[in-house]
Amino acid sequence: MGSLDTAFLFAYAGGMFVSGHLGDRFNLRRFLFLGMLGSGTFCIGFGLAYPFGIHNYFYFMTMQVMAGLFQSTGWPSVVGVVGAWLGHS
Repeated sequence: MGSLDTAFLFAYAGGMFVSGHLGDRFNLRRFLFLGMLGSGTFCIGFGLAYPFGIHNYFYFMTMQVMAGLFQSTGWPSVVGVVGAWLGHS
């Protein structure tokens, strides 16, 4: 459990740097939408392991790392969208 959590947090932390740069180059609303769609997809994938009987450590590690990368799109995008919505003054 600890290694899965660590993998998620490292992916999230590293993804924050990348997401900030990508968010500046792409449409923020679409970037946020795709990030949250991917985040939900990998969270569902993690939860579907039980009904499908998946007991592979590599599967869970992949789901956690990808969820962390996609969830890292949230904060930079939300700050950019709200900042643009409120204006520069």
